[in-house]
Parts: sequence; C-alpha cells; structure tokens
Amino acid sequence: PEAVDLAAIVERASATARGNLEAQSIRFTVEGTDQQLVVDGREESLQMMVLQLILYAAHECEGAADQPEIALRLYRDAERHVVAVAASGRSGQQTGARLYDNITRGARQATVGLELAKQTAIMHQGRLEIGISDLGGVLVKVSLPPVSDIVGHPAAPSPGARVEEMVADAFDAAPDDMSLDLDFGLEEPPPPPFPAQGGRSSPPHAERAAHRSAPPRTRGSAPPRTEPMTRSVPSRPPMSLDLELELPGGEPITEPALEEPGFGDLFFGDDEPLVDPAAPHHGHPPVDLGPAPNAPPLVLWIDHEVEAARILGGTLDGREVVVVGSAAEGREAMALLDRLPEVVFCAVALPDGSGPELHAEAPADLASRFVFIVGGLVGGDLAAYVQRSGCRTLIKPLTPDEVGGMLAEAAAVPEPTPSEPYADDSSFALSLANAEFGDLGIDDLDKDW
Repeated sequence: PEAVDLAAIVERASATARGNLEAQSIRFTVEGTDQQLVVDGREESLQMMVLQLILYAAHECEGAADQPEIALRLYRDAERHVVAVAASGRSGQQTGARLYDNITRGARQATVGLELAKQTAIMHQGRLEIGISDLGGVLVKVSLPPVSDIVGHPAAPSPGARVEEMVADAFDAAPDDMSLDLDFGLEEPPPPPFPAQGGRSSPPHAERAAHRSAPPRTRGSAPPRTEPMTRSVPSRPPMSLDLELELPGGEPITEPALEEPGFGDLFFGDDEPLVDPAAPHHGHPPVDLGPAPNAPPLVLWIDHEVEAARILGGTLDGREVVVVGSAAEGREAMALLDRLPEVVFCAVALPDGSGPELHAEAPADLASRFVFIVGGLVGGDLAAYVQRSGCRTLIKPLTPDEVGGMLAEAAAVPEPTPSEPYADDSSFALSLANAEFGDLGIDDLDKDW
C-alpha cells in the first residue's frame, strides 16, 4: 500500500466508464476532482472499486422513466474521504423496499461488482453505504480514512509527535516570567515522548527542542540557561539497549546492552546441525509409530514441482499433507515426523539431491512407504536403485486415479512393526519391481541382489 491521490483515481475510472455510459445515453457528471484527497491503498484496487460503483449505478438506471443520469461526487466529510455515486430511479422515484429488492435479486454481475467494491473498501479501512439519492434512484457511497488518520502509516504523525508538539506549543505561549505545571493525570512522571516517525523533523521542531533543553522557569524570574535540564524517569525492566541517564550531581550511569541469543541458539546447538546430510543408510532414528488420537492419515510429498500436489488436492482430501520441494527439506521433514506417514511420494530427481538418497537414509519402516515419482530421463545409477528398492513407481504426468490407487493400497497394508525389515523378503521385493517396471521393458533384473 502507498499514499495515492483519490481524485486522480476517480478521474481515471470515470474516463474508463464514460464511453460505455454515453453509448447507453446516460448523462454522467463528475464533481470534486479538483481537490487533493490522499488515501492509503493500492491504486489498481481502488480504481476498480470506483468503476464497480459506476457500473452498478448504470445497471440501476436501466428502464428509467426519464433521462437516465449518474452523478459522481468526491468530497471530504467528517474527516473521511467520500466517493458518492447517485443514479436516477427506474420509475422516477425509488423506495427503500424496491431498492433492497434490486440489490438482493438484481443481476448477478451487478451485485457481485457491488460486493467486490464493498470488500475493497473494507480492505482499505473504509465502509460502503447504500441509500436513496436526490435523483430518485440508488446512492452508493464509499468513505475511506485519509492517510493522516491511519495508525502506523509513515506519513501519519505518531502519537508521541503530537504530544511533543502540544507541550512545545504550551511553552511557546507562556510568558518568560511564568512557570507551567503540566498535569498529565499520572501517578508517576510521564515517560519521554516517542520520537517522531516518517521524517517529520522540521525547523519548528528545532526551535521547540531549544525550549525543552532550557532550565525550568520559576515564577517571577528567568534564571540563566546554563544548567542542563534533568528529569526523573520511572524504573523499568532491563532492556537490551544502551541507556545512559545523567542524574543531578552524579556521573552518567550506563546500562550495558544485554546479549540476546540468536535464532539458532534458541533451538539448536552451534555444533550440532539439524540433520546430518552425511548420515549412513537408515541412519535416522525410527519414527514413533504411535499416532496421535484421531489424527488424520499423513502423506509426505517430496517434489520440486509442488503444483502436482495442489492439482491432486481433491484426491488427498481427509489427509494431512506435508509438501516440500527439495532433498534438504525432505530430510528435515522426515526427521520431524510425529507419526509414520501413510505414503511418501518422492521424486527421483530433486534440485539438491535425489529421492534414492532420501530412501537410503530413511529408517526401514519409513522407507517401505516410499513411492517414487519419475519424470523425464533418469540416470543409470538412480534407475538401478529404484529397480532394486522394491518401491512402487509413478510416471508423470500423474493422474488422480493413480494417486488414489496408491493411497488405497497403502491403507490396505497392515502396519509393520519397527523391527520388520523392508527388504529381507527378496522375492516379494522382486515381484513388486517386476510389476512396476515390466511395462517399461525392464524384464531382466539381477536376482542376486
């Protein structure tokens, strides 16, 4: 979002709609674009919002008894910027009941446009109102806050800056022989004012700073301005900042900055990586087979083409799906699993490694859940590993039926025990490999592996 000129937005939207309105013989007038009303938002969204208001008014002008007319007016009201679009009625005079009926039962295209305009106004901290216009038809108004009223905007003055200006103005207005007792209504002295935000420093601020650095004025006298003005600051909890307080008759007291731990220090040690990339085959500890109560089936999807998982989202309904796009993310996901996944769909080729590497590093109970995804040409070593792994294989492009079939097969397989090896039964693994690769012309597998 950025500060944008609402008048310029209204002019562009009006120019876009004018040709269409003239083709329908609708009289169209625009007022108030000669003033600068700045709001905070997205220019394209606001322009589309104004255009939707005009198009809805044009829809309400259809079938008007008299000359159809739309009047757009831009103005400031009650500290808000308002875009008001008024239309002539369909039958001369509009009534509240007929207006409600037109909005709720009107053409879908028009009502959807009005809803989009409403949502855009809400996104920009504004509101949309509908009523009856002086022209006898519908009146649609959108009111938006100006930039100066939006909390946190760089162009808006901070609350501290406003307090600072009020105090400085009070000093400016006071005579030299008069002191001011500023009662903030607090039990303890007020904290120092917040620094001004958004680069609001100006020459008047410099003059006011001189007042604040002057000694307190006493009634009936104006002492020389030689001593620095001091103030007591209420005690606060330690902060991780360098603070220096100059107290009367004492040395400056400096509070050293607290050393804050880094992000990695909070969670992981400096000497121990999250996942050891050089771990031996099946080097990760076994996954806890105790799923959480009523936890949905878990599916782990490791593929740099993550769009495939989104396209097949309907097939994966009712399951918790973890999608990662690289070998490193796959290692991390496998290490952090809280239960054994139903299926691990893993691409053979990954940007920073390969699926067979992850399969070799996985514990036996997790490796038995792998389904390799093949897309394009695969190198000889990777192809040989996939053949000998006994894992099921899918070839891109994937279809929902293929993925659904794999999930159905996985759901029918009984849960293995942690000590059950996944590749001890060579005949079973070989039959799976033949079933998956027989159609690819790979019939002569080495039966001694």
